[in-house]
Amino acid sequence: VLRDERCTNLSSLIFATIFFGNLAFRAYYSRKM
Repeated sequence: VLRDERCTNLSSLIFATIFFGNLAFRAYYSRKM
């Protein structure tokens, strides 16, 4: 159970990082243009 929880936390963390990174990149790109 602990291993599964750790895997879920890691996947959600990666997803959040990609999501927020995409948002920040979009905002920075639009501001640059």
